[in-house]
Amino acid sequence: MRLSKRLKEICDMVPSCDTLIDIGTDHAKVPISVVTSKKANKGMACDIEKGPLERAKANVKKEGLSGMIECLLSDGLSCVDVSCDDVIVITGMGGENIRDIIDASLQKAKSAQVLVLGPQRHPEKLLSFLLEKGFEIDEERELIEREKNYILIRTHFGGLE
Repeated sequence: MRLSKRLKEICDMVPSCDTLIDIGTDHAKVPISVVTSKKANKGMACDIEKGPLERAKANVKKEGLSGMIECLLSDGLSCVDVSCDDVIVITGMGGENIRDIIDASLQKAKSAQVLVLGPQRHPEKLLSFLLEKGFEIDEERELIEREKNYILIRTHFGGLE
C-alpha cells in the first residue's frame, strides 16, 4: 500500500505498541502500515462516517488483515478501550476538533502510551490544551507535502494537571 509523505511520517512517529487506534481513519492506511510493519500487534480503524469506514474495511480486507484490524463506527474515542500499551493517532482534522475529541475522552487519552496528532489548522490551540491538561510534547515535526505545511505532534500524559 502506497503512503503519502505525511502518512509515512505519522507511521514513523508511532512507537511499538499493542494496539494502534486510528481516529478519523478515512482509509485505514495508517493502521494497515503499522500492523504490517509489526510495530503494533493489532489495530483499530475508527471513523464517525460510514463512507470512510467502508473504504477502511475494504482496504483492511484487501491487505488480508481483517483478523488484526477492527473497523469501528465511533465518535472519537467513545467506542474504544485504551490501555497503557496503546497508541492513539488523530490526524487530518483541525486542532480544535482534535482537542475536542481528546477532551471528550480525556481519561482514555491520558492512559495511552503515546498520542500522535496531526492538526490541519490551529495547532497552537491544540498544543496549549495539551500542556494545560498535563501532556508532555515528545516530538514535533513539520513537513511540506503538495505545497501544504503540516505539523505532527507526538505526546504523552506526564501525570500532572
